[in-house]
Amino acid sequence: MAADPRKAGTRNSSITRVRPVVSALLEQAPAPSGWLIKLLELRPAGQRILADIPGDPGDIAPSFLRTREVTEPPLLPVDLAVCFEYCVPPSAAFLR
Repeated sequence: MAADPRKAGTRNSSITRVRPVVSALLEQAPAPSGWLIKLLELRPAGQRILADIPGDPGDIAPSFLRTREVTEPPLLPVDLAVCFEYCVPPSAAFLR
């Protein structure tokens, strides 16, 4: 059953759950790559995952931090960085 598009904005997890956490991490991180380390430290298995990352994970591309105004309910308007709703095509394995 397809979701009712009139209600889509009421449960936009990019705005209501993901954005507050990642935005806070981006603001606290001493370097652009520090947000990922801080995010992984929040997970129970984060230290194990961090041990598997060789060196610096790199920075977020500035183009992903550009914002656009979202005027969906319940939070209107809000500036949402592109990184929170980046379109990625599905993998071939997923499509099989």
